Amino acid sequence: MLTGDKLGTAENIARSCNLILPHFEVLKVAERAPDHVKSTLQAVKSRYQILSAKNKPKALLVEGEALSISSQSAVQSTHTLFLRRDI
Repeated sequence: MLTGDKLGTAENIARSCNLILPHFEVLKVAERAPDHVKSTLQAVKSRYQILSAKNKPKALLVEGEALSISSQSAVQSTHTLFLRRDI
């Protein structure tokens, strides 16, 4: 789900549509500075891999500005495989 809403609103909508269930761990990226986006994506990627190895349900929420920053080439190499592998 992609929305232009605030992160909290997006999460509420996703929960009300049952895209995120109560037992899911929600991983969030909401930073606005490129260095912070990159470090948060690295941390989220590590947590995502741990949850995947344990077959735990999870959801990833990325705020619009963080998504825009993450598409920049300096940050992109950090997460490209992470996002593509699990689609």
